[in-house]
Amino acid sequence: MFYNNVSSGVFGGADVKLESALKNPNQFREAVICESIRSLPSEKIKEFCASEEAKVMISEGYITQDTIERLADSCDTSIFKTTVCHMAKEADDPDWDAFVMHQIESRRLMNDMIAKYGEKAKGIADNVQTDFVEHCIPEYFRK
Repeated sequence: MFYNNVSSGVFGGADVKLESALKNPNQFREAVICESIRSLPSEKIKEFCASEEAKVMISEGYITQDTIERLADSCDTSIFKTTVCHMAKEADDPDWDAFVMHQIESRRLMNDMIAKYGEKAKGIADNVQTDFVEHCIPEYFRK
């Protein structure tokens, strides 16, 4: 199960100091959970969304029902979005050019934020990831 009573929650434990490092640690926890789940194969994502673990995480406030629904829908929409982008590119659509320019600007802004906050974020992210992998991911999701 993702929820770990022994370490006082999904990301509990003495080494993780999210509450003092971030203004909204629950939102960060939800983002980390979602990012970890999105990397799973589609069938595992759908299995998780229907699981007891998801229900416990919703009831404990670690993830919202809306997020679970978005995760389930993301399996179905990712191929669709890729196809739309490919078709727009082949058709020399001006929206494709605008989309590409937006992606370039997004990467530039992300690099600026990494330069500002990267060192502090790396320490927090390493602790959270280690705790999450060691204590929270069920064995059948690791394979």
